[in-house]
Amino acid sequence: MESEGDYRKLKADTKIDMKSLRDLGLIQIEDDGKINWVDNKYPLRAYDKLKLEAKKGRLYLINDTNLIWVFPDQIFREGLFDEIYIMTHRFDCQLQACYFKFFGLPYRTCYLIEKSGRYEITENSSLYDETKWKQEIKKHIEIWDNKRMNKIGDDYKAKNGRTYNSALSKSWYAESRKRHKERIWTINRNLDNFFKNITKSRADERLWTCFKDDLNLLTSKNVSDDYWLALNARATNEWEKRKFLAYLVNRFLDPSYKIFFAKKTIEVDEDQFAVSECVQWIWRSAIRNNEDIKIYLPSSRMKRLLKDYLEIKDEEPLKEKSVFKSSQES
Repeated sequence: MESEGDYRKLKADTKIDMKSLRDLGLIQIEDDGKINWVDNKYPLRAYDKLKLEAKKGRLYLINDTNLIWVFPDQIFREGLFDEIYIMTHRFDCQLQACYFKFFGLPYRTCYLIEKSGRYEITENSSLYDETKWKQEIKKHIEIWDNKRMNKIGDDYKAKNGRTYNSALSKSWYAESRKRHKERIWTINRNLDNFFKNITKSRADERLWTCFKDDLNLLTSKNVSDDYWLALNARATNEWEKRKFLAYLVNRFLDPSYKIFFAKKTIEVDEDQFAVSECVQWIWRSAIRNNEDIKIYLPSSRMKRLLKDYLEIKDEEPLKEKSVFKSSQES
């Protein structure tokens, strides 16, 4: 399951629509936000899709304004399958774990360990240790460290004196499109420079991502959307030859999801969610084959989280030169 595939925002309906449907007695809203369609006497064609999803128990209303679609939890109930295995990494940091908790779906967390040259599944977390793997894998990851190019993603101090770490977040990009287009131009130039001049890479060696709303603004003569990969991409080996990566976002959980889960006192660790999403995306590339990669990661927050995950200490210097060359240099 995709971490954001469980919850899709539907944008067709507004606060006014929901109030009108309530006033007409067509819908009822439960305490957890679930929408129940209770009356069929009005043939409202414009709401056919909403009505169908509500009758299936898949729609929830958040703050009277946002609609959330949930994957049918009946799929995971007893009777349909004997057992279900979800093969993933850091499951407890993903939205699907919160989804299981929200609907009271029991699950067990298991770990894959190597023992006597064979792989075994265990529920004993003390037997699972990533230390050796991280020590080896971080040798193949170069985080491009350039103060000028990373400045756009630094923490910043607002007029109220408070320091914020939200640069390159979704809301930051939205504000930039409206009031600070120079920020977008800066990111565009940095991305172009990283691929064309710093890595001197070919198109088939590159991989980058941003929020979909900004895709058209960040493409250029030297940066194509042909090698753009969505933030929540999973279960694909299509990009395993890509060695030069650009991760141009600062991930935070959608506020609607936080409110949704909070209705059943389920908290989401946003830092762990962010690094889990980042790692999943990076592992679409050549690193999955233990090959060297170089990544442009301008968000200071995301860089800290990734370094913490890989257990790279602050005093541990990042590589000043690439540990490998692009095909054009060799």
